[in-house]
Amino acid sequence: MKLSYRSDAPKFYGILALILLGLAVWHGIDGWVPQERWLEQYPEFPEAWYDMRPREFYAYNRWTGLLLGIGALICGAISLHSRLTLKKQGDVLDDWTAARRGRKE
Repeated sequence: MKLSYRSDAPKFYGILALILLGLAVWHGIDGWVPQERWLEQYPEFPEAWYDMRPREFYAYNRWTGLLLGIGALICGAISLHSRLTLKKQGDVLDDWTAARRGRKE
């Protein structure tokens, strides 16, 4: 299966990856580093950093941060792959154009 990308795909997915990464960091900090205002409302902070029990405020933020981080990695990979694919397609087109010009001369 051959994938073709629009010329603006690398930029779109790159920006989306940065936005998702920012949200992932924000949720991660909120889930793994207790803040005074949240400790008053949700006093049960997990003892272990890897504790992700369901139905808990901090676990929600940890899982959300983890999923947003995975989404950011996927968008970054798509952006990089589409950028490299477009570059290769451009090189092939330049070679074809040079060959056609050589034939005409």
